[in-house]
Amino acid sequence: MKQVKFLAVALGLVLVSALSANAQKIGYVNVDALVFNLPEAQKTQQELEKWQQDSIGELIQGYTRSTRKKIAL
Repeated sequence: MKQVKFLAVALGLVLVSALSANAQKIGYVNVDALVFNLPEAQKTQQELEKWQQDSIGELIQGYTRSTRKKIAL
């Protein structure tokens, strides 16, 4: 009789734990959209674009011109 009670309790615990495992929820976050909407991220993006134009903009334009010349030949 004790074994039957023990098995019933053990089976009940297994069923309860299995049902509670299904209750867990998984969420997803779009980090790109979240970060893009931050004022600091927008300011940093503007600073990066300005730096690109000031420091390497001329290099890129030079490479573009030379590549276009090579393609035209």
